[in-house]
Amino acid sequence: MEITDEWVEMFFSAVDENRVLKRRESSTVEFKRVFDWVTKEFKSNIGRTAAAFANRDGGVIVFGVADQPHTLIGIDNFDRVDDAEISAFLNEHFAPSIEFSRHTVKVDDVTFGVLQIAPARVKPVVCIKDSAKTFDSDIYYRYSGRSSKIKSSDLFIMIQEGREAAQRKWVDLITNAVKIGVENIGLLNVASGELKSSNNNTFLIDESILDKIKILDRFSESDSGAPAVRVIGDVIDAARVVERARNIHEEDVYLSFLTETLHAPGLDYVSAIMRMTSEYYPIYFFLNSANVPLDQRANRVNDIVSRFKVKLKILKRIADDKLLDGKRKSYPISNTPLGIQRRMVLEGYRSGVPLEIETEQECKVALEAVFSLDTGDFDRAFVKAELYSIYNRYYPFTVDATNYLFRWAITYLDRVLDRQ
Repeated sequence: MEITDEWVEMFFSAVDENRVLKRRESSTVEFKRVFDWVTKEFKSNIGRTAAAFANRDGGVIVFGVADQPHTLIGIDNFDRVDDAEISAFLNEHFAPSIEFSRHTVKVDDVTFGVLQIAPARVKPVVCIKDSAKTFDSDIYYRYSGRSSKIKSSDLFIMIQEGREAAQRKWVDLITNAVKIGVENIGLLNVASGELKSSNNNTFLIDESILDKIKILDRFSESDSGAPAVRVIGDVIDAARVVERARNIHEEDVYLSFLTETLHAPGLDYVSAIMRMTSEYYPIYFFLNSANVPLDQRANRVNDIVSRFKVKLKILKRIADDKLLDGKRKSYPISNTPLGIQRRMVLEGYRSGVPLEIETEQECKVALEAVFSLDTGDFDRAFVKAELYSIYNRYYPFTVDATNYLFRWAITYLDRVLDRQ
């Protein structure tokens, strides 16, 4: 992910008329009201979050966004601290080093700071010195919207994945060497810049440096000053650098499902969900958008490269979604006061009468009523429009439990619509 103009436009597109950014903190996003590099507590908190991002999939810390709600307020001091100061603090307290980049962006004449943390090449990143909020030998990991000490199960998976990745690289390297012929191989050390090669023009370049190199042929346009390797002769298609799918956040999944407007291929959304903390998102809508046949869903999902265990959970959902079917039992249509309220909302869904919602508590009842919808007894577009209205007016909700309920409700709706 690069912090480009396109990223800024996409990320801040979820701003309402009250200048509230309708995004929640997640496994890849953290918001901070100020940038206060003077205080020990602030630096320590940033270090903790940076280490947690690095140990997972990377992420961004956006400065200039208030908390609860996420109102855009901006900052004016992000450039007053040199990168070297931030790097020195991180290197003093964590190892291996944490890679980061800083970006100052403007949205409607309001300035924000973005600290982007890259996923660590060697994991885990470990705290090596106490600070105000971090402690020697601790390993931090990003769980949804919080950074905390890693769970033993996640640490085991991280170590195992590191071993498997190293084994794959050696196997790929040796396999390619055998195919090309040892006498025809040149090795490039990108750390020292040293190049050792035979008289042949063929080079074996490790995949870990592809994001630092641009391969140019006579059809390519070069950027001034950009690092590049010029290849004389033909460049096979497999050697070209393929543009990565745009970064897709939780809210983008919600909006695309509710409005049925996609800004990326359907399988890109499924891939993005695999990087989140739960498998319970509207996956069937995106699989259908990609025209994946019912009997090919598991195979297509399995073909998506992902190192996160959510992928396995999605495959289990595709095989058997009983947990979703059982969710409706938690919110019955009964003769209790809440049950009666749910029945009234349910009748509105079925009859196409717009809901009159004025509080978050009423939102909660409206979401609970979704679990009583059955195949064919409601208009898809109407129900989605009602949930979209709730999203526009109240999301993110002040109570975390309602945020989770919203995700479960649209996931359940996706399952019901898929059965149609």
